[in-house]
Amino acid sequence: MEKASVIFLAFLQRNGMVAVVILAVFAVRALLRKCPKKYSYALWAIVGIRMLFDLPIASGWSLFNLFRLVKSRSQMSEIAHYTGVSGVHAQTAVQNVTQISAGSRVTGDAASEAGLTGAMTTSQKICAVLFFVWLFLFLGYGMYSYIKCRSMVRTAVRLTVNETSGNVRRTIKIWECDCIPSPFVLGIFCPQIYIPFRMKEEEQQYILAHESWHIRRHDPLWKLIAFVLLAVYWWNPLAWIAFFYMTRDMEMSCDEAVLAQFGNQIKKGYSASLLAFAMERHPYSFAPVAFGEADAGRRIKNVLNFKKPHTWVAAIATVLVALVAVSCLTNQKPSETKTEHTTEKVDSTQQPVQENAGAAIIEQNIREWAQAFCDRDTEKIVQMTSKEVQSNLEKIHILWMDGDTPSFG
Repeated sequence: MEKASVIFLAFLQRNGMVAVVILAVFAVRALLRKCPKKYSYALWAIVGIRMLFDLPIASGWSLFNLFRLVKSRSQMSEIAHYTGVSGVHAQTAVQNVTQISAGSRVTGDAASEAGLTGAMTTSQKICAVLFFVWLFLFLGYGMYSYIKCRSMVRTAVRLTVNETSGNVRRTIKIWECDCIPSPFVLGIFCPQIYIPFRMKEEEQQYILAHESWHIRRHDPLWKLIAFVLLAVYWWNPLAWIAFFYMTRDMEMSCDEAVLAQFGNQIKKGYSASLLAFAMERHPYSFAPVAFGEADAGRRIKNVLNFKKPHTWVAAIATVLVALVAVSCLTNQKPSETKTEHTTEKVDSTQQPVQENAGAAIIEQNIREWAQAFCDRDTEKIVQMTSKEVQSNLEKIHILWMDGDTPSFG
């Protein structure tokens, strides 16, 4: 039970990073809308890797460096607001807090792990139980879809491929069945193609090429992994949206591969086939182990507008995908002060003192400021405040700047 709760909380804590990566992929995907869909399809692999792993690689190109910059500025403005000290004093306090927190990073991680294993609340345990119940039901639906598809094709007949059909790999098994409305691929490790009876020979040629591309790229396996990740990150609405667009990019990229293979002359017939298949009901459209022709409207539009990209467009798109991979799969780069303190050996007897030192510095500044007010220590007040704060104190007649001898009170 405790291990299950820890797994649930680990995925819950990683949810924020996953959401940021999905939004970044959507932004870059919008820039690539005129490019072939294979580049957009490649972007979803970045999301999947971030969902599965937290790679221990830091770089200055990481997208998450922006959050550290925003957090640092927020800390500085907060200290300046509550203490009234000048910007230089506030920046010094933030640096001290950052250094001390970096020195006690190991202790913080250990405390976090202890909190996950030893301080589980009742609500967290209940959420963990519901999470695994949902996971079981969701994956159970996938198994039900697979069994249903198998029952539909139990009367299928093996198709004999002509020797001249070089576009279809000989190792792929192709079956004809009268119980299915449109072609689809079934299976993960040994995928097979199922097509309806009485398809025209020309239509059959490029439809089989489309399904063969799915198998060559191992799309059934990638879709199964995406389906399982969707079951794990079910509470994140962005994960559902990402799954939908990943499936669309998968299909469109296969359509474009077929057009590149056979030429633009098949656009009309290919679009007519997609439209005909879209009129039928698809009982297997959401199954992770079988998928066929879906979202026909946008796919037909993409087929009719497809043009082979120029070399320079392909190069820019490739570089852009690589930059997104580097920025989203790497963590924020540690600061110099953080590196110095993490390389030092920290004495275990001093760790509790260092953990509270950051708050102690801020509290000390506040106490000094309050004590200076109580003692009417004009010199101390002027030293700790900025010109703007001094001007505000003069306006409310608390501080008088009479030459070189200011007075207070």
